[in-house]
Amino acid sequence: MPAAPAVAVDASPKAPLQPRYEYTVELDGGGTQTVVGQRDLGLRVNDRVLVQDGGLTVLSN
Repeated sequence: MPAAPAVAVDASPKAPLQPRYEYTVELDGGGTQTVVGQRDLGLRVNDRVLVQDGGLTVLSN
């Protein structure tokens, strides 16, 4: 039986994994939208946010 081909292994250094925060918000007009970010916004249930350009801005309650 022939030998299996060698598999190349990428041993180059990798960038550290970035934290990933996923927020699913209920929109005023109905429906939901999920926004993924790289930082914790400290959101709590019922906080109001503005969804704009793929990001979230926390609004004062």
